[in-house]
Amino acid sequence: MSPARLAGLLAALALVCPPLGATPPLESGDMPTADAGRAEFFLGTKYVKSGAVERSIPADELVLGLSEREELTAEVPYLSVDGHHGFGDITLGTKYMFNYNDKRDSGIAGSFEAKLDNGSRASGLGNGAVDYEARLRAQETWPKVTSYLNVAHTWVGQPVVNGRRQLRHNIRLVSVAQETLVAKNLRFITEMIWNNSDIPGEPHRLAANSGVRYALTRNIELHGTIGRSLRDANAGGPTYRAYAGVKFEFASLPPER
Repeated sequence: MSPARLAGLLAALALVCPPLGATPPLESGDMPTADAGRAEFFLGTKYVKSGAVERSIPADELVLGLSEREELTAEVPYLSVDGHHGFGDITLGTKYMFNYNDKRDSGIAGSFEAKLDNGSRASGLGNGAVDYEARLRAQETWPKVTSYLNVAHTWVGQPVVNGRRQLRHNIRLVSVAQETLVAKNLRFITEMIWNNSDIPGEPHRLAANSGVRYALTRNIELHGTIGRSLRDANAGGPTYRAYAGVKFEFASLPPER
């Protein structure tokens, strides 16, 4: 792959790769953590189109509840990019609830994540640098409606292409999301996201997603969203985004005897 093509591919990937920090299917993160001794496993497929880049991404994420206030997360995506296939950059993180009510449905939490530099940059499977994100999450819940507000800052690493360091801007993000109970076990979800581009000279992103969550059983949830840019000519991307997946919840520790 020529240096010019590689630099262009990295730039295009940066346009369609959202900032860190949320569990599927939304790009906004919620406030509650996984219960202590419980684990959540997300498995799904994400399709993103922005300009000439199309990606089909079987993605998985594991969340482990450490206490009533803290959890650990790990995400290991498997990517298909421009004809190349393989594991992308691994993301590791933690979330801590600063303030919450007795039902754990309203309050404020903070999270910190690191996106590692393990994916192949030459094949377009990795960004070529380590990114760090700090995110503040606020949540308020009413009888049938739950609202989220996210404010985040990502310190973006600068990849080296053909011996030259590529300039990248840090990312600032603001998002709002809402879940509405429309039927037993069924919730309608919507969100809007704004973030600046990490690539100098590229347009900022203003996008929206909408979809559903369905609790199939107490420990299994089906969910999916579709979305796109809200700007003229899809400026800032994406032209189209879709995600469909399932969440499994189970005990992370064996029961005490």
